[in-house]
Amino acid sequence: MDRREALEAAVDRRKLLLNRLIKKPLLDEIDDDDDDDDDDDDEKEEGMSTKVGKALTHQQPRMIHNPRSRERYLCNSENQKTATLRDKPSGSSSLFVPSLLLSNVMSLAPKIDEIREIVYNAKFDLVCITESWVKYHIDNNSLAISGYNIIRQDRTEAEHGGICLYVKESVRFKILDDMADENFETIWTQLRPLRLPRGITCIIVGLAYHSPNAADGPIFDYLYNCLSIIEARFPGCGTILLGDFNKTLVKKSSRLSNGFKLKQLVNFPTRGTNMLDPVFTNLSDYYDSPIQRPSVGLSDHFSIELQPLERFKQPNAKISVTFRDLCTSNRLAMGTYLEEVDVNTLLASENTCEEKVEMLETIVKTGMDILAPWKA
Repeated sequence: MDRREALEAAVDRRKLLLNRLIKKPLLDEIDDDDDDDDDDDDEKEEGMSTKVGKALTHQQPRMIHNPRSRERYLCNSENQKTATLRDKPSGSSSLFVPSLLLSNVMSLAPKIDEIREIVYNAKFDLVCITESWVKYHIDNNSLAISGYNIIRQDRTEAEHGGICLYVKESVRFKILDDMADENFETIWTQLRPLRLPRGITCIIVGLAYHSPNAADGPIFDYLYNCLSIIEARFPGCGTILLGDFNKTLVKKSSRLSNGFKLKQLVNFPTRGTNMLDPVFTNLSDYYDSPIQRPSVGLSDHFSIELQPLERFKQPNAKISVTFRDLCTSNRLAMGTYLEEVDVNTLLASENTCEEKVEMLETIVKTGMDILAPWKA
């Protein structure tokens, strides 16, 4: 093979490699993602969740059966209980804590259209419903809100009661089923928004309904134990505990706020002259004052809206850069200036070494300020 044939063969090999590289990037990215998933459990969980999120658009919601006296539902598959980040949320000027609506609706199903209209206009991250009065035969599709996952805990043995939590699809979440108790109506959820305030690892949300006919002691001890578990299990987390506590439990709840450094935010009546629907949180610095909203339908409870504080953008600092024009002509002029000045005579007029140095600096600075002044 002569030299020309060898060069042509080398060029052909390079073309072949280039063609392979052009066709391969997508596969490489997938392979890299798979490797990263093996190394990082969190990314693996997110990848699995994405598959589940896509499947939700094609499957009917399935019931997660609970053999206890109540049943839980989630608009996801049976075995996967982690929601996914389906689409990137638009840029927001608010702090990175969830906006929420808390409402005792006294029967959700006949008022779902009104709830949907409220949510579509306000775009809450969380919609917390107490006294949903929903039964097992009511399908999730009848209660669905577009763009939200739904978590339900329905009563099966008695009338009324029940709670429901809607979580925006752009917020990753995980249901903490191990903290549930069949004797109480609560939902515990771990939220992992795309961004969180500095120092906050995650946000734990607890939604509770306490019937006025039930004893206060057992549920108070249960909530206290749950908050103790959260404090130990999720160090550095934000906590939001809210719901319908009814009058007697609200009066005793100061131990919860004092024991776990939570602040009760609702400062207006929610039913008649009484405040029955509190919001306890250690994220009060990130929230604006709660807003009293009208009741839903014929409910006798006002709704509560909670929005994050706005992040004030700091004005862009103006950086002023000054310089001397040290072009060739200015340098030549400076050389001429130093030749014309009788430096020796001026230095001889000073006595100490420090004075002589100061005089020399003054001579040079005077010439520079005249011939090459500072410019911005």
